[in-house]
Amino acid sequence: MTRTLLLLLFLAVSPLLTLTARVFVNGVPLVVTDEAAYATIAPETPAHFTATFTTDEAISLTVDEQPCDKPVAIKDWQSTHQIIMGGKKQLIFSTLPFVCVETENALQREEKVPGLCTALAYNQIEEDQLIGIRIRGASSADYPKKSYSIEFRDSIGEEKNIRLFNLRNDGDWILDAMFADHSRMRNRLITDVWNGMDDLPYAKDNQFQRNGTDGCYVEVFFNGSYNGLYCLTDRLDRKKLNLKKTSVVDTDTIIRGIIFKSVGYSGATRFYEQNLAPVDENNMSWMEWEQNYPDKNPSIARFDVLKQLIEQTATNHLTGSPSIKALCYPENVANYILLTTVFHASDNIAKNIYVSMRDITKSRKALFTPWDLDYSLGRMLNGQPWETKNPQWWAFGTHAPTQNTFFRNMVMRPNEHNAAFRALFASRWDELKTGVLSPDSVEERMRRYAHLFVASGAWKREQARWGTYGLKEDGGTGVIPLGEIDDEVAFMADYYRRNFAIMDNYIADFPRLANAIATPTVRLEARGEKGFLLVDSHPGAALSEVRDLGGRLVATVQQFPARVALPSGIYVVGLRAEDGRRLAVRKVVVQ
Repeated sequence: MTRTLLLLLFLAVSPLLTLTARVFVNGVPLVVTDEAAYATIAPETPAHFTATFTTDEAISLTVDEQPCDKPVAIKDWQSTHQIIMGGKKQLIFSTLPFVCVETENALQREEKVPGLCTALAYNQIEEDQLIGIRIRGASSADYPKKSYSIEFRDSIGEEKNIRLFNLRNDGDWILDAMFADHSRMRNRLITDVWNGMDDLPYAKDNQFQRNGTDGCYVEVFFNGSYNGLYCLTDRLDRKKLNLKKTSVVDTDTIIRGIIFKSVGYSGATRFYEQNLAPVDENNMSWMEWEQNYPDKNPSIARFDVLKQLIEQTATNHLTGSPSIKALCYPENVANYILLTTVFHASDNIAKNIYVSMRDITKSRKALFTPWDLDYSLGRMLNGQPWETKNPQWWAFGTHAPTQNTFFRNMVMRPNEHNAAFRALFASRWDELKTGVLSPDSVEERMRRYAHLFVASGAWKREQARWGTYGLKEDGGTGVIPLGEIDDEVAFMADYYRRNFAIMDNYIADFPRLANAIATPTVRLEARGEKGFLLVDSHPGAALSEVRDLGGRLVATVQQFPARVALPSGIYVVGLRAEDGRRLAVRKVVVQ
């Protein structure tokens, strides 16, 4: 039976997604379950506000004993309220968007089943959208709270793009349940930090393209029941990474952009085997790697380019291998090792790595991207705390980054072949440790998300829905119960500060660029004026990069002297040689 026919059958037998008795709050539909009615409101809504309740049916409405024929005064929307619309229900307000899903078929892991989805926010209504949905995840698929992969579809079953909640316009989305994460924020938090320190090293076509996902928190309703706090996330795909599209010339398929994802542990995902298994051009998986793009036809598998990368980086000191600059983007590799080590993301050293190449017809330089970062900041996959007295659970222990031979060789084994990279690694740490990776900056991000959860009321609802699930059905130890968010933030912040100190002490003895690379005398002059940055340099320099304290690139200078218009703030100006080496760094204040 075709997917289109399945969709038509679903529409024929399933009523439209029933959000409510068609009651609206400030123009947005209420979501009604057997227990309560839920209203999404603007994030900046004050504690006391006036709401307009309307309905498209002739029914009587009262809220907190106030008739709804005129605007209703809501006092302290975070407290308990009541609505009467035929029957009495608790009225719950939230500043988070809602995602409502209905299906008639049991969900599967591999194949998407048809359904309907409605997305609601104070400024967006997307009702009764056709979708395909499946359970996503490996071990997490066995948890009682499931994560989902959703594809929006048109009337004939083809993918349809929708822009949701200020994220990009796309058809494929992930609802991340975060069940084993006691903070419900680790993956989003660390990915946000990553997006602040690493970016695509080539041109972008739009503001949503970057080397990491974007996401926002939502509350999910599944088949008419409240299902908890989720993170709606876009996908790492060709469009996100701005890779060149596969093309067909005459009858030949020309693969250009390509994406691989590590899904398990093997010599290939750890980058240490040189005698790798042969690749099969008709198989979309190889040695715990999957090819994610292009992925429609197994006959276009190109694991040969990944195998070549692993073979060239797995040698003990890159002896006889091409320069690292020909294999990958050195700053991207340095950033990846720094991120996964300082957050001790132990499940992202071999597994959960994306490797992409923008256009293999022109270059096979690999770009690294992290994914699923919840096994981090002091907790294991099942939510249990690490044994913090064991050195393996700290930076440069037996996990991060040592499980990956490529990363270990580049950072932890000083030699003439990796001296320049180790200097770059130390230089990036010097820049980032007072900016986006500083303990104060990271803790502030944690507390902003914690405030969002508490202020919206979503944390209490998450605790009520899922906080008591602590053991597996067979009686074995499983995910421990959900506690208070402030306690978990304190736990994460303490772990981060201690690991940060260990890492900073470890890198203190690394060579810096000034004494690790023989270069001519370099002159970098950078000074700030009101609204402008003035940059001048040695004639041999290729370019200068200007970054904010969060590590985000804000300007590139290729001709000197230069006058760059910038808002007031503190900036880091870095000078690069023609071969990409960083030659000098200056911190400048623009008034």
